[in-house]
Amino acid sequence: MNLIDSNRTLIQPREQDTETQYLGQLYKIFSIRGTPRLHLLPADVAGFLDWETVPRFRRANLLRRFPMLGVSGNRLLARLLSYSPVERLSAAAAIGHDFFEELRPQSDAE
Repeated sequence: MNLIDSNRTLIQPREQDTETQYLGQLYKIFSIRGTPRLHLLPADVAGFLDWETVPRFRRANLLRRFPMLGVSGNRLLARLLSYSPVERLSAAAAIGHDFFEELRPQSDAE
């Protein structure tokens, strides 16, 4: 991610900033979904973490935690909060999910 400072100069993030943001994302996901067991994490994620310092959150059933989203909404949420960044759904891909079907304009042919 690149930022622009007040002088309109492009600022390249330091690698440490990117790692901090990534850890912040993971910890937020853990706080919602629960901290998984280490062996359940993808190798690239597990290798990135200092497991002894990772906060432990109880595993959550998303459907019980967010019943207002229904099954489809909770499937979408689970994909958005995937432990693996490779499997994590992007915002652009999420818009195409069935959960948003009723918000899409209907064609005149119907």
